[in-house]
Amino acid sequence: FVNGFWRTATGIIVFDIADVDDFIANGLFPDVALHELLHVFGLGTLWEFNNVYTAGSNNFTGTNGRFYNVAAICGLDLEVELDGRQGTAGGH
Repeated sequence: FVNGFWRTATGIIVFDIADVDDFIANGLFPDVALHELLHVFGLGTLWEFNNVYTAGSNNFTGTNGRFYNVAAICGLDLEVELDGRQGTAGGH
């Protein structure tokens, strides 16, 4: 807990070896790895703990919600994805 926010202390990323070859062949592996690393840092995984997102709302909430809204730097609104299977909806 730092400066009023829950932060991750440790994390792990496990890639499915069946998918890695395709990611590499298509030049996607760096993007996929960064995406997963950001989840380890708390994007999409700690939003509710930090009161910056209300489940099912589709938007970041409260004054601290802007902390996670990287797009706000560009003046854009960033919506939280509600579609997808478990593990996707509400975390992207």
